[in-house]
Amino acid sequence: MLKENYTIELLNLKGFNVIRTAGNVITICLPVKPHICPQCKNETKKIHDYRLQKVKHLPVAHTSYTILIKKRRYRCPHCNKRFYEKNSLLSKYKSISTDLRKSVLYYASKLFNTKQIADICNLSYSTVVRIIDSIVIPKSTVFPDVISIDEFKGNTGGYKFQCVLTDPIKKKIIEVLPNKNSEDIYGHLANNDIKDRLKVNYVIMDMSNQFRSIMTNCFPNAKVIADKFHVLKLANWAMEHIRKQEQKRFTDTRRRYFKKSRFILLKRRHMLKKNKKTQLSQMLSISTLLKKAYILKELF
Repeated sequence: MLKENYTIELLNLKGFNVIRTAGNVITICLPVKPHICPQCKNETKKIHDYRLQKVKHLPVAHTSYTILIKKRRYRCPHCNKRFYEKNSLLSKYKSISTDLRKSVLYYASKLFNTKQIADICNLSYSTVVRIIDSIVIPKSTVFPDVISIDEFKGNTGGYKFQCVLTDPIKKKIIEVLPNKNSEDIYGHLANNDIKDRLKVNYVIMDMSNQFRSIMTNCFPNAKVIADKFHVLKLANWAMEHIRKQEQKRFTDTRRRYFKKSRFILLKRRHMLKKNKKTQLSQMLSISTLLKKAYILKELF
């Protein structure tokens, strides 16, 4: 059986009636039906007036067209309240259809960049940004027993660095914070229920005094644990400082040798091959201070 109205099917406008089509302009409206007054809750079918609204909808085969929806206002005879009829095409105060907004978010979830989405959906760059920014991610209010915090270079929202809260046991992201400002991080975490924050027993982080101060205040029952990587990095930096200090006293040839062989000093002794261990012994025999620094690093 042939479809009665291909326009309705093609544009996914089920429930609407096409009043007229002129070129690339399509005028539609909803059938008259009873509506409940939002003020007195009485039912009414009395029409007050009509208004035309231009709607941006899904492009078809990269062809642009205009939809005009003839919006109907009803009047309640009981309380004289005027209100617009409900429709599935548009959300309140919007001029972009719900289907088109969903399409933008779909392409964003598939990691298309903003310009690509704007071209596909026949929208401006700024409109795509506004649609994506309008999505509100619900705030997590339940923290696991162990959490970790770190910064990363995201360069979004006008901030160069962002912060991420993770669950290191389940290897899941709890929340991404828009920046690393102390006041913003503290305000965001402190908004969560104190009962949930008291359940956190361990906080894993780098050796930042900023993060330490925030986390000890927001999670008073938690023990702060410095991440092993950052602690070992400080030990390696200390030994590197000694190496650079000592090689300044050497001749150019030996200085270049020490510089090129610095990874032998940084690597754990038991992980070195036999020939590398011989090189290491020769290097440590030249400088007593470097030998002492290396032994302390290995003991640590």
